[in-house]
Amino acid sequence: MGCLALAVAGVGFAVGARELAGLGARVTDLVDPPTHVGPDRAAVLRGVRELARLESAALELEQAVAGQRGTDGTWLWVGERILFVARGEVTAGVDLGALAEDGVRVDPDGTVHVRLPDTEIWRVDLDEEASFVARRERGWFGIPDADLETQARREAVRALRQAAEDQGIRDTARRSAETSVRELLVAAGAPAVVFE
Repeated sequence: MGCLALAVAGVGFAVGARELAGLGARVTDLVDPPTHVGPDRAAVLRGVRELARLESAALELEQAVAGQRGTDGTWLWVGERILFVARGEVTAGVDLGALAEDGVRVDPDGTVHVRLPDTEIWRVDLDEEASFVARRERGWFGIPDADLETQARREAVRALRQAAEDQGIRDTARRSAETSVRELLVAAGAPAVVFE
């Protein structure tokens, strides 16, 4: 019986020592709490928003636009036709200032998940010095119409924008913005950045 009591006491001591060690770890956590790995979500959100409007893609393009006053049957008499060659730059990017509150999430291991706002085309700048009227034809009694060139310029801006869209300027802008944001967050201590 004495051996059995000694064995039970030994097991009780081992269990008590393990509990005591666990209690010691919990007390240590209260006094010196474990640190969070990686950046703070609020700091990430603030840092990315401070980048504001990130111009992340620009394309220089050329488009030819035809303009006509008068129908095909009447332009020979009173109409006018022009061919306008437009050169310009289309700029796109991401407005990081519009990053939603739930657009950033930080995992316990420090991995940062970011959902960027949609890319936007911000500007279509017509290069006035490089753009020109390549051809102008008037009907026999046609009077030059300054408004026809203005309309052609307006159409040229639309055509430049569409050409940039067709060439994937939004995708280029998104990839470039992701690269910039990733570099910022990795420099701030994020072990990994995932875009959603």
